[in-house]
Amino acid sequence: MSKEIYGLHNHIATLKNKKAFLDEALEQKATVLSITDHRTLSSYYELFNSLEKNDIDKYKKLKFIIGMELTGMFPFTTIDGNRSNIAMDILAYNLKIENYAEFYHFILNNYQKLAYLDSSQYQQEELDFAKKVAKEIGYKVDYDNIKLTDDVPFAGYAISYGLTDPKYVDYNISKGLLEELKTNPRAFRNREMKNPDSQFFIDYSKFYPKVANIIEAIHNNEGLAFFPHTAAYFAKSGNEEKVKKAWDNSFKLTSDFLRCNPSINGLEIRHPSYLDNQTFYAYLQETAKLKDLYVSGGTDYHKSGEKITLDYNDNYIDSNVLTNVHDWAIMYNLDDMIDLSKEIDKITKRSLTK
Repeated sequence: MSKEIYGLHNHIATLKNKKAFLDEALEQKATVLSITDHRTLSSYYELFNSLEKNDIDKYKKLKFIIGMELTGMFPFTTIDGNRSNIAMDILAYNLKIENYAEFYHFILNNYQKLAYLDSSQYQQEELDFAKKVAKEIGYKVDYDNIKLTDDVPFAGYAISYGLTDPKYVDYNISKGLLEELKTNPRAFRNREMKNPDSQFFIDYSKFYPKVANIIEAIHNNEGLAFFPHTAAYFAKSGNEEKVKKAWDNSFKLTSDFLRCNPSINGLEIRHPSYLDNQTFYAYLQETAKLKDLYVSGGTDYHKSGEKITLDYNDNYIDSNVLTNVHDWAIMYNLDDMIDLSKEIDKITKRSLTK
């Protein structure tokens, strides 16, 4: 079997031209892709329904694994003894379309409050809180100009874009801002607002179900549940002691999660949040072997121009890295996905009208 190149963690819901994602994937030599938008498979229909005849030949060599990402709450005690509920993500792969109606019903029932979380009213409350904390820390920001807009509707993005303004970013990094935000501002919400050791921490318990319930729902669908970006919830910034503590918490979170959720099927062993930490890579790979877990990897692609198949050092995420993908993945060709996406759309529309 020839070497395969994977991109198994991608979000395309907000892309206006979803075919551009496939073009970029081909440019990055992808052979197997998964679209893992939050709480929906609708992007599969929007993408594959938009293909024209000439696109079929263009993309026909690509294979696809049906995926989705869902957020849930997990109780965690940091190494400093801070106990909080962390809003963390689970990747669902191999979702069975014939069981999708029941799974989508789970989503509709368990994420009803997200409309309020996404509302401009709530996001403004979050932004006001984040700006207050940033002032207390002493960050330099054009506070009056940090506002929610149609292009930046979420507080986590708005405050992060302000903190990483080229005029102030070096100063803010000297005050402890995460260096990673310079190239990945979206990381702010996971690294800070979901981090129980951060002054920016927000408890999202009222918005999300328990992680254990998500895993159960995935298994009821006959899908597989993976623990992604396990080091994403602690900011690796500040002095050497703070950075070490963040990594120690990442190791502990991974260990605690796997102990508390023994039915998890796999680990995401490549993700930008791992920052090329070879010790952490080795830990994830060894843990996957010891616990007989499947492995996955991706870049958390969200917008055009981002990496899809290339890791932190621009090495391909290939079958030499993800060694057991063929042991777990159900892969579909382009024609299959066109047919399956139509069924996804039918089920979604029926569920919404009930």
